[in-house]
Order: sequence, then C-alpha cells, then structure tokens
Amino acid sequence: MVSKVCFVNTSESWGGGEKWHATAARYLSTRVEVVVATTPSSKLHQRMTEYGLPVFPIRIGNLSALNPWKIWKIVKFFRQQGVQTVVLNLPADVKAAGIAAKIAGVKRIIYRRGMPKPVKDTIVNRYLFAQVVTQVIVNSKEIGRTLIAYNQRMVDEKKVYVVYNGVDVSAHEKAKLALSSERNDSVVRLGTAGRLVESKNHALLIGVVERILKSGRSVSLEIAGAGPLEPGLRELVNSRGLQDSVKLSGFVNDPAAFMARLDIFVFPSKYEGSANAIVEAMASALPVVAFDVSSMPEMVEHETTGLLAKYESEDDFTAKVVALVDDKRLRQKFGAAALARAKRDFDSQKNLKVAADLILGST
Repeated sequence: MVSKVCFVNTSESWGGGEKWHATAARYLSTRVEVVVATTPSSKLHQRMTEYGLPVFPIRIGNLSALNPWKIWKIVKFFRQQGVQTVVLNLPADVKAAGIAAKIAGVKRIIYRRGMPKPVKDTIVNRYLFAQVVTQVIVNSKEIGRTLIAYNQRMVDEKKVYVVYNGVDVSAHEKAKLALSSERNDSVVRLGTAGRLVESKNHALLIGVVERILKSGRSVSLEIAGAGPLEPGLRELVNSRGLQDSVKLSGFVNDPAAFMARLDIFVFPSKYEGSANAIVEAMASALPVVAFDVSSMPEMVEHETTGLLAKYESEDDFTAKVVALVDDKRLRQKFGAAALARAKRDFDSQKNLKVAADLILGST
C-alpha cells in the first residue's frame, strides 16, 4: 500500500517553516499521496490550493490539546484518509495533531523544527518526545543543540536529523546573469529579506545606512518583507530623511530577482534556526554580513563567505559592511565562495530528496 503523508502546519503567517512545508509537500506529492492540514485562509492554504494539493482546514491553538472534540476530529481525519506519516510544524501542532496521530495509529510522527529555542523540560514534552514523536528533522545543528539544552535525555539524539534548507541555485544564477549588464552606477546596493518583526532587527540597518552615507560613501538599502513593524520602519526612514536611499519593498514573490539587484546581503537578525534568506543570498553569489549569534556562524563562514559582527554592536556591524563597500574584489571573492557553499550544502533538490527519504522511511 502506498504511504500517505499529511503535513500539519497551522501557522497563520508565512515564514521559513511554511515555505519548507509547501515545498516539501509539493515535492513529495510526486512520489506518494499528500494532504496538508492548515489554517483556512492562510498563505500556506492558498499555496497548497494553487498547487492542486488536497487541504484539510483546521485551526490549532495552544489549548487545542485539551479539547477532546478537536482531537477526535483530527483522529477521524487521519483514519479516514489512511494517513501513515504525519509531519508537524508548530509546538501546538505537535501537542494536538501529534497526540491525535498517536491515537489514530499513525506509524511515523515527525516533528520538523526550525526554531533555535530550547524545549522546556516538562512532563508533557518528555511524553511527546518519548512516546509520540518518532523523528525530529532540524534545519541546522544549532537547532539540534538547543532542542536538548534543558534536558539531554528528553530527546534521543538518534531521532534527530539535520537537513538544511535548500534553494534552486540555478534560478538564482540565471537571475544574476540577466541583470549583470544593467548596472551603470557606482552605488553599492545593500539588501535584506525577512518578516518585519522585532527579532529581525531592521531598524538597526537604517542606522547603519545613515552612518555610511554620512561618511561620504554611496550606498542604498532595499528591505524585502512585510509585517507589523512596517509603519514604524517607514516613519523611521522618513524622520531621518532617507527616503531616497532606503526602500521598503513589501513581500517579494521572486527572491532570486530581488537578490540579483544587490551587492551585499545584510542580515542583523537576533536569532535564526536556519535563515532561508541567507541561503538565497549565497545562491546569488552575495557576501553576507550578519551577527555572530545563534546559527549565523553555521551559515556564514567568517572571512570566507562573509563577515560576522559582534552581537548587538551597531558599530561593528557598520564596520563590517564598510569593509565590503570599500573593497569590490573582496565582495567578489566572498560571493564566489558563498555560491560554491550553496551548491555544496544548500541545493534544494538534493536536500529535498534527503528530507523525503527520511519522511518515507527510506533511510
């Protein structure tokens, strides 16, 4: 009997985890039957519908695991669909859909974790990881480390597999080549991408650009992404008179085309599991400046594919950016190394196959 896989991701927002679930579900649907359980009207729900994949609309919150009617609804769905493998996203999904999958007799219950935060050592979590979750897929070694930070015995390390996020490197190379002959100015173009939320630290970049411009250097900054902090960031740009130098582009549908416009990728995020945006920048042969924190050193090789600044130091971050602004050859050297690393470790087809084999129990 052909295995049937259900991806459960009830996040209402769109981020790296949702992008991975959408891509993995679509990829896996060429090998087995796939259904996606997600929040109605969410971006993921929309994408899955566009891809022609069957969708089960469900809302799961932090207290859903305490709602027997909600659990039973999910149990019935798994049994009626003949689901044999479940891939979970949010902690709330693990608690509610994970327990429902256990009751329904689902053989493989996989937690795909992309958050670089420790799991609390509680009775519930010890039960979930010992009796419910059969495997954990993480997208960086840092996430694997933080997963067991509070209790090394809570999660069996043999259950944890590292599979990096991937990108279509060839698409980024083509986009870069298409725009290579269109540049006719001396402005060094900085860019970043990510949801406009506090943890991404976009306001720091506005200060960095202001300082670089005051030094007499010609730079611009483009910020791709949408989120609740957009009005405040626009106000900050306007209050500092940077309207001609800083552009907020909103949600970008074509990251390859966005990256192709840049010379340096700047990423001041306070923590990341495994930043898709950094991987996309590397696939576009861009040097990356980020903070030396969380999983960033795992993604950015200091003085090889980019530069790592002292955490929370705007002075050091600015200095690292200036070093690349002033040295085109260094930008090209780091960019070439970044592209080579992307091809080696972050190729989407290779990494999707690894993930698919794990999900299907082929490895």
